[in-house]
Amino acid sequence: MSSQSAAEEERIYTDAFVGENSWNGRERNVVLLNRGDGRFLSAGPALGLDDPLDARGLALADFDQDGDVDLAINNYLAPAALWLNVRGAERSWIAFRLQGRSKNRDAVGAILRFRAQGRLHTRLVGAGHGYASQFSLEQHVGLGGETKRVE
Repeated sequence: MSSQSAAEEERIYTDAFVGENSWNGRERNVVLLNRGDGRFLSAGPALGLDDPLDARGLALADFDQDGDVDLAINNYLAPAALWLNVRGAERSWIAFRLQGRSKNRDAVGAILRFRAQGRLHTRLVGAGHGYASQFSLEQHVGLGGETKRVE
């Protein structure tokens, strides 16, 4: 028997890339794709993102402005790499750029919550996402086939 509330069961978890936390160097990068049911699928080898370079920094943003999130990876003693996501551009998406007040103009720490397709989406505006890493302040959310109103 589960003690989770209905809202918790609807929660959407994003995909994950792990590559900026190398201890010894030459560990393979890890890409985890969200299956939508609370489980993740290792997809690094299939996507070609599991290279053994010593990743030391990561930036996530829609660099090519096509509606999906791309990866910029900074490697130690190797060239940086830009991985453009070309698979999700045909799907629905929404992006938010929050603006704070006074000293916190980038709204760092703000929590964005909304519903789409009956699911709760949550994003936290952060600054500094790991060693030598920074994601876009723009909160980008893929909506799949959603074409209806977002609340």
